[in-house]
Amino acid sequence: MSKLSLKQVMTKGVYFYVPTVPSDPQKMDHVTECLAVGLHRLGVPLFCNIETPHSRQRDLKAMGSHLYVMNVTEKNYSPTLMKAFESFAAPHKVILCMADIAGIIFTPDGLPSLMTHENQFRRVRGRRIPWAFGLSERTLQETAPEVPFDQRKNVIIRNFRPSGNQEVRNALDLMLLDHLQDHFTIDREINANHNERLLSSLGCLAYGGSFSDDLTKNPYFAAQPSVKSVFDQITFRQPVAIVRWDSWRWWESLAAGCLTFHLDFDKYGFALPVMPKAWEHYIPIDLADPKGTVDRLMAERPRWAGIAANGRQWARTHYSCEAAARRLLDYVEHNVLFPA
Repeated sequence: MSKLSLKQVMTKGVYFYVPTVPSDPQKMDHVTECLAVGLHRLGVPLFCNIETPHSRQRDLKAMGSHLYVMNVTEKNYSPTLMKAFESFAAPHKVILCMADIAGIIFTPDGLPSLMTHENQFRRVRGRRIPWAFGLSERTLQETAPEVPFDQRKNVIIRNFRPSGNQEVRNALDLMLLDHLQDHFTIDREINANHNERLLSSLGCLAYGGSFSDDLTKNPYFAAQPSVKSVFDQITFRQPVAIVRWDSWRWWESLAAGCLTFHLDFDKYGFALPVMPKAWEHYIPIDLADPKGTVDRLMAERPRWAGIAANGRQWARTHYSCEAAARRLLDYVEHNVLFPA
């Protein structure tokens, strides 16, 4: 069976399959919508089983030789769905997932899967390719004004909405904020419409995630089939790994030109298609030494404006909708996803 060439993708188009119709049929899952917007901008014909602003609605069974992208979420994921997509009679298929539970979503071994929250210290079986939330057109537009760094308030935003399985945020509330508030005002207002505040603030806390370890090392859990079936598909390369680490705030903060705080990507094994550099694009937090992080931050004060500007440029260059679309097409062109 021959591979699907880049020219064929550009001509025939891409079919997005959304297993669960969203409450607003005009709105796709964020990463799917970003990819669709980017492909549309590049002139790739788009089709979908639901009506969307950038694609033509077509029944899945009526389609021919296209590149198929299936959106997997917490709501629609099941082993049955995975088997059905694997057996679907089309050779060129990709799974796309940004679910909080991506770390326990298991995709068929032969199916390329673009997965957010990937961690090199906690490898899940399958053909998983690191992906990212990235930047929507709306976020890019709302954060477009370039506010000079010296005109920003001495404020760091901490406006996460409470949610489950966010141990990293809770731990850093206890470990980091006391050190930061000696130097900055911490804005704790929870407000969904916050991009305007990002543009006027010096920095933003943009970390998230929960901790994961191998439960089967405990004989009680190892004896439970439901636990064993999950952890048999995961390989830990260090005792504890962080999952669910990608976040909306990370991308919004970078795009707005804030000093963006996140855990150290290299130290904690986070994987992205294009990696950021600590102290060049963002402020890396060391869980083992949060005070040391703040001490270095204050010592690096002359570089703050440059770090913020670098982060903004990095995010907008590598994680716009068009950049995500080009990345997928690059995989196709170089035969990474679709071997003959």
